[in-house]
Amino acid sequence: MQAAYVKSVDRCHELQAHATARIEMEDGAEEQLQEALGRLAELVRERDALWSRVQRCEADAARSVRSAQCTEAARDFGSESDGHRFVPSDGGSAAEAAISIASTPCGGVTSQSGSDVARDA
Repeated sequence: MQAAYVKSVDRCHELQAHATARIEMEDGAEEQLQEALGRLAELVRERDALWSRVQRCEADAARSVRSAQCTEAARDFGSESDGHRFVPSDGGSAAEAAISIASTPCGGVTSQSGSDVARDA
C-alpha cells in the first residue's frame, strides 16, 4: 500500500511539473504575442504616416505641375504690357493658344470652355 501511495505521489509530481512547464511556456508565448502585436501597431502607425506623406507629396507635385503649366501658358499668351497680348511665342494662332490655355487646369479652375475662349479670341 505504501508503494502505491508513493507511486501516486510521484505521478502527481510529474503531472504538476508538466503543468508548470506548460504554463511557463504559454506565458512566454503570450508575452511574445503581446510584443508582436505592439510592433504591428507601431508598423501600422508608421505606414499610415508614410501614406499621408505620400499623399501630401503627390498633391504638392500636382500643384507644381499645374503652376508650371499656367506659367508656360501665360508666357505663350504674352502680356498687355509688352504689346503682344494673345500672341503665342511659338508663332501659333491666338485661337490655338486660347484653347491650350482654357484646357490647362490653372489652380483647378477654368471660367470658360476651350471653344468659348477660342470663339471669343
